[in-house]
Amino acid sequence: MQTLGITSAEELAAADRYPISRWYARPCAEVMAELLSETWVQPSHVTVIGLLLGLSAAATLVIWPSSLFIAATLVLMAWFCDRLDGSLARRQRTASAWGAWFDANADEVTDLGIHAAVANAASLMSSSLWPWAFYGAFVFGKYQLMHGLSSERDIVARYASEGAVEQVGKLQNHSSWLR
Repeated sequence: MQTLGITSAEELAAADRYPISRWYARPCAEVMAELLSETWVQPSHVTVIGLLLGLSAAATLVIWPSSLFIAATLVLMAWFCDRLDGSLARRQRTASAWGAWFDANADEVTDLGIHAAVANAASLMSSSLWPWAFYGAFVFGKYQLMHGLSSERDIVARYASEGAVEQVGKLQNHSSWLR
């Protein structure tokens, strides 16, 4: 199953959740993780750099709303760091619950900051408050409507990984509401 640096069924499932990034960001992050694995650089360092890049993109849009190319470049660099930190943690065997929590929360702060900056830039450039309404709808939808929803495949995989085989059978028999 050696395809694009993917060596296990678990990695294939993870790559399936990121269909675009598996073609360029993930392979590049794997190469960079290999290069950094024997250095002093820790995954949390990469997470902090990604957070700073994302917030810099947001600040760039707030200060200079028409600087879309610079902001987009900073966002892509932050996205690359988001792919790199997990790969580096697995290579260094330093993956932890705290690291996963820190990464996820740094990603959320970056995401909200960038979306707010885009709403601000669009509002200033269009002289309209509609972008802020869309931002509010985005935040509401993200945190109120979608929180806790998972696909059937993710739920079955979670139960199976926890060894709850009987739960997997029950879930598969009674999960038509998930489709």
